[in-house]
Amino acid sequence: MKDDIPRLKNAVRTNVKVTTLISFPAIIGLMAIAKPFVTIALTEKWLPSVDYIYILSVAGFFFVLSQSIHSYILPIGKINFIVGFTAFSNFLLVALITIGLILKVDLKLLIVGKAIQELIVFLFTVYYAKQFIRYQIFEIIKDIMPATSFSIIMGIVVYFLGVIYGTSILVLGTQIGCGIIIYLFFNMLLNRKLFLEIIFQLKKIV
Repeated sequence: MKDDIPRLKNAVRTNVKVTTLISFPAIIGLMAIAKPFVTIALTEKWLPSVDYIYILSVAGFFFVLSQSIHSYILPIGKINFIVGFTAFSNFLLVALITIGLILKVDLKLLIVGKAIQELIVFLFTVYYAKQFIRYQIFEIIKDIMPATSFSIIMGIVVYFLGVIYGTSILVLGTQIGCGIIIYLFFNMLLNRKLFLEIIFQLKKIV
């Protein structure tokens, strides 16, 4: 597709839609059940780690988006760009951690540095996607909107189930089950075509 930019762009947009449709509910679902999950699996003394889960989940959003958009780079032969961009990303992370260690900041702030690094990498990814394949930011927002909105609704319901009914294995199982049902329902109702296509492809793999 490298000589057909519109076709390549369309393939990248599909990749973004599919990747976020699978990844975003997992990330937001984890955030929604983080506290009861840690309490049950690791006991209450590990509850401070819940904040780390939240921060790394935010970093995960930007990481997933960046990686799904990056799928255009190899087909257009930007090998030097890949090397340079990867070096920049790693240097940025090391620099943020180094600054944090020099300033002797809290571990939580070091993890925030990882989220900042992923955000910066995402912003650069968006910029170069526009330059190379004319993939605009408003198109990216449009492509991730279904997965984002459905996941947020699911996450809110799952979170408040825990708030209302407390922490137990039964409640945690109910939260996970309800989250899956809610997310599937919204996709079947409002995003049916893409959702069924993903299921069809998964069946072919299995």
